Amino acid sequence: MTNLEIPKYTLIHYVRKNNGEPYGVLVALKGEEGYHVGYSMCRKGDRFEKRMGLQIAIGRANFDTESHSLDNVPRDLKKVLPSFINRCKRYYK
Repeated sequence: MTNLEIPKYTLIHYVRKNNGEPYGVLVALKGEEGYHVGYSMCRKGDRFEKRMGLQIAIGRANFDTESHSLDNVPRDLKKVLPSFINRCKRYYK
């Protein structure tokens, strides 16, 4: 895999199991008007790879249409989404 270029002013939050092992990631990218949020989560039984997770989450954050919304976020990521959104609001004032 080639080097992943993370855009400037990007917020990244890894969602971790109780033992500290990551299994998901939330990403916020600065947009023309505010910010865009993307996510990636590993399926049960799979091993989470940070590069692949970031690549998927950044791709979803860049994909900005009405059909793509945060309603499709997996349940485990929805638990941490409100605090992440609050963090984004403060960061992208």
